[in-house]
Amino acid sequence: MKKRNLDLLAVDLKKYRLSHRYSFQDITNITGLSRDTIYSVEINRRSVLSVETLEALADLMHMESGEFFIKYVALVDVPDEEGTKKDQ
Repeated sequence: MKKRNLDLLAVDLKKYRLSHRYSFQDITNITGLSRDTIYSVEINRRSVLSVETLEALADLMHMESGEFFIKYVALVDVPDEEGTKKDQ
């Protein structure tokens, strides 16, 4: 089964936000993304993210878009019990 690492993105985004002592509003001001979008990504409520959102988050986290895509967005093989239908 294949799975995306959006749960890892949620964890890393929260760590990044808290380590820099940013509020949701601060992240909104920096990225131009809505507060709801940032909150939804951080609690891993979204299974589909726009290219603009991915690019803004990559810039925020100081990552090249290719590196960001491989780490968080690309499908990776996992044992069947770890994958979920929404990741298919």
